[in-house]
Amino acid sequence: MSINGTYILEKNGENFDKLLEAWGVPSEVISKVMGSRRRMTLLDQQESQVTVHSEFAAEGCDFDSSRPPLIYTLSFDKESILNIFGVEMKINQKLSGNSIKGSATLSGKEMMSVYVFSDDGFTFTGTCDGISAQTIFKRQ
Repeated sequence: MSINGTYILEKNGENFDKLLEAWGVPSEVISKVMGSRRRMTLLDQQESQVTVHSEFAAEGCDFDSSRPPLIYTLSFDKESILNIFGVEMKINQKLSGNSIKGSATLSGKEMMSVYVFSDDGFTFTGTCDGISAQTIFKRQ
């Protein structure tokens, strides 16, 4: 199954803000994430990597084409270093069938993550310090 496509955040699950806090995400970044709509476009999936375009819009607003998306490449089976909203994180993920599993480290704290893809979209589940939460994205 190809994970290429465009996905829109349907909902942040219960405790998603608590998960981000446990992971060490700064409170001002948590506010931005929790108060925004997100659109992710996954492109050029290969066995070793995928390119991701992430866009954010205030709740109730359209995505602004004048604001460039965050663009990054996620490498599978080796460490990727990403900088999102000024927060640097190290990502280690593995693509297997319809899922991406692995870990992300921020300021020395590790979060385990699982992305499960279907024809309808994907569900992200993260766990850090005993706190788990999900987000659900619909395929556009």
